Amino acid sequence: MIYRKLGKTEMRVSALGLGTNRLRSCTQTEATAIINRLLDQGVNYLSSGYGQTQALIGNAVSHRRDEYYLTSKAGRPTAQGVRAGIEESLRLLKTEYLDVYEMDFVNNDRQIAEHMGPGGAYEALLEAKQKGLIRHIGLTSHRPDIIASLIGQGLFETALMMISFVHQYALTEVLPIAKRLGIGTVGIRPIDHGALHPPDRSLAYAFHSGVDVVLSGMTSVAQVNYNVAAAERAFAMDPGEISALMAEGAALPTTGCRNCNQCSCPYELRIGFVLPLFYYRQKYGLLAAGESPLASAHDPTGEEMWQRNTERARLAAPNCATCGQCEPMCPFGVPIVSYVQKIAGETE
Repeated sequence: MIYRKLGKTEMRVSALGLGTNRLRSCTQTEATAIINRLLDQGVNYLSSGYGQTQALIGNAVSHRRDEYYLTSKAGRPTAQGVRAGIEESLRLLKTEYLDVYEMDFVNNDRQIAEHMGPGGAYEALLEAKQKGLIRHIGLTSHRPDIIASLIGQGLFETALMMISFVHQYALTEVLPIAKRLGIGTVGIRPIDHGALHPPDRSLAYAFHSGVDVVLSGMTSVAQVNYNVAAAERAFAMDPGEISALMAEGAALPTTGCRNCNQCSCPYELRIGFVLPLFYYRQKYGLLAAGESPLASAHDPTGEEMWQRNTERARLAAPNCATCGQCEPMCPFGVPIVSYVQKIAGETE
């Protein structure tokens, strides 16, 4: 396993880490096998998420606490909420401290004001760090512009962002600033929740993007083995292969959608899922059942999710002209309606 220093922290982290959003679909027996296998393979960065996933991790590997770094998230915007959240995390994870606690999913100006203002989440994070309950303060957002603005103020030590073939914005908007300031960087959704294929190619893109650690969700020991092997193959690539891979990603058209969750559709179309994938699917297709161990029985495949949303787009499209609520919500001026019309017009 390749290890990197996480920004200016003293943490030497594995290039591959565990993202636990999908772990909540596992039993305790499954989670115990998965996480212990990861530690045995040298993976030492665990992102614990909330509630149920924290209990799974705590029950699985709290006895091996000196072998891994552990992160959690402040999902509540208030200081009081964060204090309660940290207390709960420490209890469920069966630990006395967290290596990184992240101010989570800050995606608009209102959330920034709530989290950073008097009585907000950041106040409690500083307090917890002074008490030794957390060692470093991190930030997560789906909006690279917000990450860049906040880390530029010197208030955070790590930043978590989407990094993949379909989420490339942070490569130019965040990583140069983070590297200059010594901010540790964490990439998520390298295969976009199982949509991109082949997964090892998508993982390689994320590993070579410049982030310190890439989080991948795993719901079986077979997936652990696949991810670890993919990491080994990625770091065995020669410079020419790496340059070609990154150039291929840079050449892929984008819709401008960051999946920032600021828009919505009354017909339940997942705009933030389909728009980033629009051009990728045209060129490469999406992951289908049976194509790799990452096409999990726990979750629908990328192509299955696309087809579900195509049906929703067909319901929405005839009403877009009179509805149009999505586009004014978008901070980036994406012509959402035109893409909905295109998706609705596709044939299987």
